[in-house]
Amino acid sequence: MHFTSGRSSFQRPLKSKPILEEIADYRDAGLPCFPLLPRSKRPVSKGWRRRATSDTELACQMFTRHPKAGVGLLMGTEISPECYVFALDVDFRSEGDISLRKLIRLCGKLPDTPIVITPGGGLHYYLTSSSAVRSGPAGREWPGIDLKGVGGYVVAPPSIHPNGRPYRHARRPHDGFSGGSSIIRTLRPSEPVAGIVVPARPIVIRPSRRGEVDAHPAGMIARFPIPAIHTRHPLMLAVVGSLLGRGVEDDDVRAVVTGWAEHFRGLGVVAADPSGVEVELAKMIACTRRNAKFTPGVSEVSHREACKAIILAEVVGEKIKPGSVEFAQTTFSCEGLTRIQIRLV
Repeated sequence: MHFTSGRSSFQRPLKSKPILEEIADYRDAGLPCFPLLPRSKRPVSKGWRRRATSDTELACQMFTRHPKAGVGLLMGTEISPECYVFALDVDFRSEGDISLRKLIRLCGKLPDTPIVITPGGGLHYYLTSSSAVRSGPAGREWPGIDLKGVGGYVVAPPSIHPNGRPYRHARRPHDGFSGGSSIIRTLRPSEPVAGIVVPARPIVIRPSRRGEVDAHPAGMIARFPIPAIHTRHPLMLAVVGSLLGRGVEDDDVRAVVTGWAEHFRGLGVVAADPSGVEVELAKMIACTRRNAKFTPGVSEVSHREACKAIILAEVVGEKIKPGSVEFAQTTFSCEGLTRIQIRLV
C-alpha cells in the first residue's frame, strides 16, 4: 500500500519496537501514555487521564502490571512552552480519504510529522498548535476526520487492534512534530485561531518536600476536562483534591485552578463569574484541609479514592438542608469513603 501526505510519501510501515522501548520514545517526545485493554481501544481504568504519564519509571510500572496492554497517548498536552500536541484522525472507511485530499488542496502539502497507520483503515497525524485544541469531529464538511485534543487520546504502536492487526509507525515521534495551526483554521474557521485559550504566564510550583509537583494548568486541563456547562463543580473538587494530595501549597492551588477554570470559560462551558469561582475555590481548599485523614503525598493515583471521598462528602452536604439531618459519623481514608451515617433530627 502506498500512502501520500502532500509533498512526501512512504511505501511501508516501520517495524514496531518492544513496548518499553516505544514508551521511552514517547517519553522523549513529551507524550503522556497509559495502558489500554488488550486488543481494545478502551483504557484499563476509568482514571486514565490522571494516570497518563511521561515518566519512564511510572509508565514501566503500569505496563509491567498489564504486559499485554495496548498504549494510549494523551492528547492536548503541552510538550514544550506554548506547543500543544493534537492528532488529526483520518478514517478512510468514512470518506476520510476524500476529506484529506480536500484539506491538502486548501492547505497545501501536509508537513512532515509523526504518522501512525491504523489497522482499521486510516492515519493519525501528530501535529502541534500554539494552544490546546478541542477534541471532536472536524465538522459536517469533513467526514471521516476527527481531531484528538484536550480530553482525547489516540491508540499508538505497538498496540493491537480488535481485528488482530498492529498499529504501525510511518514516521516516529522522535523525528519531531510539525505545526498544524493552519489545519485547525481550515477545519474550524469559526473557532478562535488558538483554539483554546491557556494562560500564557507560566505558573511556577514550588517543589513539595516529598517530590516535584507537575501542576501547570495545562496538565489539569488535559486530565480534568469540563465536557459541558453545569459540570464544573465536581471536576473542580477533583482538581483541588489532586493538587492538595500532591502537596501543592494553597496559593499555588489557587493559581492553577483559576487558570484551569478560565481556560474552559473561553470554551463557554463555565458559566459562573470569576468572583464566584474564587469563593467556591476558597471553600473547597478549606474543606479539604479540614479532613485530617487526607494525607499529602506525591502520587496522585494513591489519593484518587480520597479525592472521591471529599467530593462525595461535599455533594452530600450540599444536598441536605440545614437542620433536617446531622452527620453522626464520617470516616475518610486513602481507600475512600468507608461510611457516612446520617440520622434524622
